[in-house]
Amino acid sequence: MSAMWQHELAHLGQTVFAGSLRADGRETKTGSVFLLDVDTRAEAEVIIAADPATEAGMCGKVKIFWLNVAILDGAVRP
Repeated sequence: MSAMWQHELAHLGQTVFAGSLRADGRETKTGSVFLLDVDTRAEAEVIIAADPATEAGMCGKVKIFWLNVAILDGAVRP
């Protein structure tokens, strides 16, 4: 099992979803998305910094955003 996959599995409780972004042909990877359920930016930064891909310099530019959920699993969120 790869170190990157082990890292993702270690954070299952905080990960809403994770996956690679692909070009239109679905073969070429163009990036990754991790949606984390954490309370603070610092928590997200720690998880991202400890990712083996980040440590190896494979992630390029990392952006962290807050998501205000409007609809989740087909339900409108207040």
